[in-house]
Amino acid sequence: MQIPTHLQEGNGNYIRRLDADGDDAGRSDETRELRIRSEITLTSTAKGVHIKTTFNNSCEDHRLRAMFPTNLKNATHSFAEEPFDVVERIIDRDENNPWRNTWNPTHPHQKFVDVNDGADGLAIINDGLREYEVTDDKTRTIALTLLRSFEVALTTVAWRWERHPEMKGSQSLGEHEFVYFIFPHKGGWDEGGVSRQAEMFSLAPEAAQAGPHKGHLPKSLSFMEIDNNALMLSALKRAENGNKLIMRFYNPTDRALKAKISFYKEVKKAQLLNLNEEPLKESDVKVDGALVQFEVKMKKIVTLAVVL
Repeated sequence: MQIPTHLQEGNGNYIRRLDADGDDAGRSDETRELRIRSEITLTSTAKGVHIKTTFNNSCEDHRLRAMFPTNLKNATHSFAEEPFDVVERIIDRDENNPWRNTWNPTHPHQKFVDVNDGADGLAIINDGLREYEVTDDKTRTIALTLLRSFEVALTTVAWRWERHPEMKGSQSLGEHEFVYFIFPHKGGWDEGGVSRQAEMFSLAPEAAQAGPHKGHLPKSLSFMEIDNNALMLSALKRAENGNKLIMRFYNPTDRALKAKISFYKEVKKAQLLNLNEEPLKESDVKVDGALVQFEVKMKKIVTLAVVL
C-alpha cells in the first residue's frame, strides 16, 4: 500500500482540529510503501481460519484496519467481549443511537467481536487488539483496528493543548505482528460457542516436560473439569488466607447457568465468597464426593472456595 507519510497541518488553527471543531489538516503529498504480509492457515481440524499479519510501519498519523464483510444485512447488533461480560451494541445509527453524530463509531473489546442475525454469525477473535467497528450498511463489515498512530497531545483545559511530536512511541513505528481468527458459526454468539473458541485461541494449553520423580498421582489425570462451556473461568489461585483453592467464574449470557465441577479427588468443603474472599451468608453449593454444583445467574460473577 502507498500511504501518506504524515499528517500535514492546514492554514487554520490546529487547536480547532484537536478540539474536534473543524478540520484544518490533511494527509501529506509524500507517500511511502507499507508492505503487509498475511499468512492464512486452515488446518484439517480447525473451526476457522488463522491469520498472522506482519509489517514494518515507517509512517505517522494513520490507522490500519483489517476489514471483514459479514454480509449479514439483517443483523441489528454487534456483540463484543468486555471484562466479565459480552456487551450488545446496536449497529444502525438512527436518531436514538448514542453514536448517531459520529462518522465511524469505534468501540472497545477484548478477545472477540461477533455479528449475527440469529441464524448465522461471524466472529473475529484476536489476541491483544482492542478497537472495532461494525459498518451500518448492508455489508455489516467488522473493522478490526491493527494500528492507530498519532501525535501525543494533552489538555486539561479546553483550547490549551500541550503537543509532544518528539514522543514517537504513540506513532507505533517499527515491526509489528498481529494474530486473529475468523470464526463462522450457527446461531448467536452464545449458541455458536464463540466464547469457548476465543479462550482456546488466546489461552492455548502449554505442554511442559519434567524428569522422573516419585509421586502418588497416575501418569494421566484431569485435576478439574467444568461441565458447562458457556461458563467462563477467569481466575484459579490459592486463597489469600488459608489452604483453599479459589476459582472465579462469570456468566456473560442472558440466562442462568448450572455449574458442575469435577475434581480429581473428594471435596471436603466448598462455599461461595465475595471478591474479597469473604464467605457469603447465602452459599447454595452442593458437594457430592468429587463433584461441586451451583448456579450462576445471568451477567453475574461468582467466587468459589474449595478445600480438597
